[in-house]
Amino acid sequence: MPMHPLWQVKQILLPASLVKLLRLWDSIGLPHEERKQVYGLELPIIGFDIDPNLMRARMSDDSRERLIQALLDFAQKGTRRSLRDFKRLAGWMNWALNIYPLLRPGLSALYAKTAGKLESRAKIWVNRDVVPDGIFFFKSISWDFTHLPEDVLKVYTDASGEGMAYWFPSSNLGFQSPLPGDAPTGTIFFFEALAVTAAILDAAHRLPPDGRIAVFTDNLNTVSMFNSLAALPPYNWLLMVSVDAIIESQLDFRVFYVPGVDNVVADHLSRWRNSAAETTVPGLSICSFLPPRNTLGADKK
Repeated sequence: MPMHPLWQVKQILLPASLVKLLRLWDSIGLPHEERKQVYGLELPIIGFDIDPNLMRARMSDDSRERLIQALLDFAQKGTRRSLRDFKRLAGWMNWALNIYPLLRPGLSALYAKTAGKLESRAKIWVNRDVVPDGIFFFKSISWDFTHLPEDVLKVYTDASGEGMAYWFPSSNLGFQSPLPGDAPTGTIFFFEALAVTAAILDAAHRLPPDGRIAVFTDNLNTVSMFNSLAALPPYNWLLMVSVDAIIESQLDFRVFYVPGVDNVVADHLSRWRNSAAETTVPGLSICSFLPPRNTLGADKK
């Protein structure tokens, strides 16, 4: 391969096409640096390995292992870290979201613990909210409502003051459950989100890898929570459980809003009006389900 004349003394070998480009830049007086003349099947860009031919970006094994170790070292329950340490780790995790966007819920507890705090040296407890969120971060949408591919598994969900339900139209299979007694009180939002989580966990067992799930709910807050992957700490575990299942099963998912008038079957089931549901969709099979529980703990200091 021909060499760039300025670098011959160093015996640096470069591809012929790159040498031609560098010579062109020399001829027009455009400055360039040796360290930036990278080439190969993968290119290092902002710390990621980018394959322009496969249109793929990934973290190197070394980068991923260093971040995982930093998370494990940080997430020690009962210890105290400075606000500066919290923000440094949050920035590192935020950088990783460029490659792992589904892991955004893993930042919720960090942001909640640091919100409103200004003293960089102030010590903050690492509690049971921070520990599972940090470990979750590495324990593990290109289609829309009006153009759903035929292979997308659709499921409709709903919750009422009496229960929760979800329904798979393709198999005409419905599920219902009473409201759990240990849930936050005073809002239907939690139960709407819990119904979506239960539906995602069920759907994940019904699809092969690379399958897709479209969840429909008539609660706009739930749609926003799942599509932004951002929630307040009491609800964040629902996102974490859902994303864990999605990553483990290698699936893609979206949550869509549907008006209540178009969510009749799930509404009937959530209110235990089974006869009305069977009248709406003859041949409906109805089963019970146990909603997922928060096993992450919620002790705070």
